[in-house]
Amino acid sequence: MKFQNIMQTQLVIAGLATVLLFAGVTKGQEISNTAFDDGPNAVPFAQPVSPQAAPVAAQETAVEQERSAVLIWIGATLVWIGAIGLYARGPAKRLTRALRSLGDSHSSAPGN
Repeated sequence: MKFQNIMQTQLVIAGLATVLLFAGVTKGQEISNTAFDDGPNAVPFAQPVSPQAAPVAAQETAVEQERSAVLIWIGATLVWIGAIGLYARGPAKRLTRALRSLGDSHSSAPGN
């Protein structure tokens, strides 16, 4: 049973490594022409931006980026806590078995 668990864990790790190794690369496309004047009915869309709206929009995007960064760190921390918990689960089970067998041997002693 232990051999199967070891092999299963190694296969999961190998599968994740394979997925990350063969992941495709995507390239972004920058749009330099934002007017899009390519048709008879197309008119450039221009709206005046008030000076007060520009800093507010910049602050909102900064707050959104901070929130997403915080969520990423929280997610990474939870994943690591889970990995550490899974790693520590094996020794904890062995310790529990040892303590249980020690308690059973103590309670079944002939002097009690």
